Amino acid sequence: MSAGAGPEAPVSAGTGPGPVTGIGAGPVTGAEEMVGEAERAAFGRMAEVMLPGTDTMPSAGRAGVPGPGLDEVLEARPDLAEPLGRALRDLGDSFSLENLARYLSVDEEAYAALTVCAAAAYYLSPEVRDQIGYPGQEARSFDPYEYVGWIDEGLLDPVTERGPIWRRPPGDGPAEGDGP
Repeated sequence: MSAGAGPEAPVSAGTGPGPVTGIGAGPVTGAEEMVGEAERAAFGRMAEVMLPGTDTMPSAGRAGVPGPGLDEVLEARPDLAEPLGRALRDLGDSFSLENLARYLSVDEEAYAALTVCAAAAYYLSPEVRDQIGYPGQEARSFDPYEYVGWIDEGLLDPVTERGPIWRRPPGDGPAEGDGP
């Protein structure tokens, strides 16, 4: 798939290199079974165009986007498999960022599946998360009775100085002490 295909290349549904055999075909039992080798390779080429490496960040391929990253995304969101397959089929060899932008108006659901899978798989990569300083979700306990520092910062002062304000619900009639 050529990253250099210019904006004049047509984008229309069903013009790709042929049927996608793994994605969206049959019952979903695991991410590896949803994506065949050819589809994974096509997705990898597209992801490399969308997420090239920089001096500080890895490329999509180096981050494992078409491998373990895609597997993890599809395990969590198997509903993306079928529209992802359409995107891979439709964009085929004409893939470029310009064609990707135009594809949004052709098949919004497939566009979203392709871009979400690429971005999510990228940011699930331990190397990427390390580079951006995000350790992932962490379980933290919360004590609702613990004193919080923002009280000392005065963030609630305007609220307490203003006093209570509230409104009666419609149909309940006015009452003395109602706010504005």
